[in-house]
Amino acid sequence: MRIFADVADSTENRAWFLQLKERLKRDFDQLDIWMITHPIEVL
Repeated sequence: MRIFADVADSTENRAWFLQLKERLKRDFDQLDIWMITHPIEVL
């Protein structure tokens, strides 16, 4: 499954996603879950 989320690069958003990753690993009984970030430049 792929989910795309377009959010501002902030300390608060990074912390939230790190917490989400840990919760998803626990809820889905996974060793790891890939969460990847990419900078986006709007032209």
